[in-house]
Amino acid sequence: MTNKKVKTLILMSTYQGEKFLAEQIESIRLQTHPNWILLIRDDGSTDATLSILKKYIEVDSRIQLVTDQLGNVKPAQSFSLLMHRALTTDCSYIFFADQDDYWLPEKLERQIELLQLMKNQYGTDTPLLVHSDLCVVNSRLEILHPSYLAFEKLTANKSQPLATLLVHNYVTGCTIGMNKTLLKLAAPIAKTALMHDWWCALTAAIHGKIGFIAEATVYYRQHGNNDIGSKGFYYKINQWGRFKKTLKKNQTQFHLRCLQAKSLLMLISHYHPHYPMIKHFSTLPTLNLSKRFLTVLHLRLQPEGLLRKIALFLALFDKNTPTPRSNSLI
Repeated sequence: MTNKKVKTLILMSTYQGEKFLAEQIESIRLQTHPNWILLIRDDGSTDATLSILKKYIEVDSRIQLVTDQLGNVKPAQSFSLLMHRALTTDCSYIFFADQDDYWLPEKLERQIELLQLMKNQYGTDTPLLVHSDLCVVNSRLEILHPSYLAFEKLTANKSQPLATLLVHNYVTGCTIGMNKTLLKLAAPIAKTALMHDWWCALTAAIHGKIGFIAEATVYYRQHGNNDIGSKGFYYKINQWGRFKKTLKKNQTQFHLRCLQAKSLLMLISHYHPHYPMIKHFSTLPTLNLSKRFLTVLHLRLQPEGLLRKIALFLALFDKNTPTPRSNSLI
């Protein structure tokens, strides 16, 4: 059992969320750990999102709205603004929430318990991040698959997380909880970061420890308008045309991953044990083809599964500067 007095801060960025927002807020209000503040920033909604938020603010003082004049800055930077605000609070732990999911009642309690166990093991000054599996559901919260990680053919790399996270992300933002020590390192989110959850996971892999709960703590709702979403690993490869499109997208994402890694170098010194791996990965686009392959082999990166390994090596052939964003290789 966790200490009910532990102060927690939940960060949520909303955008055109009127359809599922109330249900998500209700799931947070039903948490078995009651000592939380829900800090929300709206990213320029034009639907009924703000009206819904204002109604909840009137009935629950734990729900607060952040206002600014920045308008739509997209999810990663919207969460970055929330993280900056979180630095000024006295909350011990910080969690991310999406507007369209549904939290299981013991989500906060279980993750706080793990964070406290890790604090006792590694010390207060160690940056800590915890995450969990998710249950993939449809818009009516009917189960599509009991495990998001199994659905996407992913696993949590517990031994060498950085070797996987440089290539693709397996840490889903709406399951993340972290301590204040990690928050201070991860905020603000780099402009080159592909997503806020990926950036926080990378920061934790470099500087601290990552804990994992194998069971789902969140119903991960799929409704057609998800910013990232999940359709299952085989959805992307079950038709040749879609598979070719996926591989091409992976190639155009290669430079963005390297650019994200380059920003990570700003967080560490030349003497940090992870510096060589991140440095070499970030410089891959500047190398000729043979050196790219040799460097990747030397780094011993760990993309998950044969197809993701193939996708990584195919990406090495691309030399174009990309513009789209994605959350994972294949």
